[in-house]
Amino acid sequence: MRLSAVVTPFVAVCTAFFPLLTPLSAAEPTTKPKAREFVLILDEQPVSVKFAHTAQRNGFAAQSWRTQIRSAQARVRQQLSGMKVPVTGSADTFLNGVFVTADMDQVPALRAIPGVSTVVIAPRLHRTLDRALDLQNVKQAWTGVGGVGKAGAGVKIGIIDSGLDQTHPGLQDTSLPVPDGFPKGDANFTNNKVIAARSYVSMLSSSDPTYSTPDDNSPRDHIGHGTALAMIAAGNTVKAPVAQITGVAPKAYLGNYKIFGSPGVNDFTSTAVLVQALEDAFNDGMDIAVLSLGYPAFNAPLDMSTGCQSTPLRSYIPATVCDVNAYVVEHAALIGMVVVVAAGNDGCVGLNCPTLGTINSPGTAPSAIT
Repeated sequence: MRLSAVVTPFVAVCTAFFPLLTPLSAAEPTTKPKAREFVLILDEQPVSVKFAHTAQRNGFAAQSWRTQIRSAQARVRQQLSGMKVPVTGSADTFLNGVFVTADMDQVPALRAIPGVSTVVIAPRLHRTLDRALDLQNVKQAWTGVGGVGKAGAGVKIGIIDSGLDQTHPGLQDTSLPVPDGFPKGDANFTNNKVIAARSYVSMLSSSDPTYSTPDDNSPRDHIGHGTALAMIAAGNTVKAPVAQITGVAPKAYLGNYKIFGSPGVNDFTSTAVLVQALEDAFNDGMDIAVLSLGYPAFNAPLDMSTGCQSTPLRSYIPATVCDVNAYVVEHAALIGMVVVVAAGNDGCVGLNCPTLGTINSPGTAPSAIT
């Protein structure tokens, strides 16, 4: 079946269902640490940019380039170790960057490290969710692909959110054959339909038990947000107390990429975690990535310099180069992944945003479906 036949109604559901719940400022903890997360952008182009228009993205040349990137990152990490700057992550597919936690007054020293092109703030992100509107014409879409029994067949949808409950009746389908090379990640949280399960919450957790829950490190969903997303995208028909419910593409496979933990414990996630999960979803073979998350966009989509913290990011795209998350989403979309992002509806209340009603980042990426 044509992928677009599933994507179009699915996108309509997502954009209606996931406007932003609260302004970022209202949800921030009252006591903020002095340190912030930054990403050090290195000189070499990421793999997706270097091989954007070739068939060698997964070949020997791409792997050699990845090795070169990682060697350069290792040299930067060595410098950071000497400066006692903690590293929180790295990326090489959509972004060639090393994520760190540092104070604002350390930025000039970070920018002076050999091989570093620029230093960009990596903002925290939070979940978005409100309601779905019955305006999607999903049944007509099913007719176009040969019926509900074929909707989503063969398509892999990565849910980058709070985890999935693979025991939910709507997220099980023993009639689906597990594709070659799967399951990926933690097989204890997979089945015939949920074919990948990874958690990144260990990158967020603190050693202080007040701010960490051990089971958060598993792909288990403690909130229900990710499970709800998965049900809308690809849930099987199940009977609920009020009505029978069915997902838009019930024959699609699902990937679970958990980047949020328990409520009140790991309510936010980091840019480092988001980028790692998105790159893993792409490398796992997910056709679609769903990001029901975001933060106020302080830069317009085509803003290349005004308002940037430093030199604009270098890319093969002339857009979103001030905003590292939109930059990464743009690269993922242009390399062939369908990326669906929540638009948000907070209107930047209480924040100095470009205009009220501004679409949240990373939904501002021109090639994202928002």
